[in-house]
Amino acid sequence: MNVARRVKVVTTHAGRRPNNGGEYEFFTIFDKVKDGWEVSHRTSAEFSYCPVYGDFQECRNCWDWDNTLNECRAKREIISDADLKKELEECVFEYKDDLEEVYDGTGHEYTPCRHDGGCVICYPCGHGCSEEHQ
Repeated sequence: MNVARRVKVVTTHAGRRPNNGGEYEFFTIFDKVKDGWEVSHRTSAEFSYCPVYGDFQECRNCWDWDNTLNECRAKREIISDADLKKELEECVFEYKDDLEEVYDGTGHEYTPCRHDGGCVICYPCGHGCSEEHQ
């Protein structure tokens, strides 16, 4: 498997309101580390989002937050090369640049609303665009 040092897998495309409007892009980042690939969960939302657990939450409200040291004690998951390869089996390769390889893991092609943009499969738009693509 010939992959970059960072692999990004989109799990939900962004909708028309991708920042704090509720139609977020979600993706998983796999960074190459000594023992495999470190997993981080990310979103396009501007709210607090935990990269370890993939939840909308403030760090200080998490049971893994150490108030004394003022830091997170949660350990990120590390997966093997074989596990990453298995993770990518159902994904569609999008592109590769000097920094990362990007895959679409949603199971469908990004289908924008012709009126407002944003993927109508992930976030139906109300204009009937999603019905056009069924």
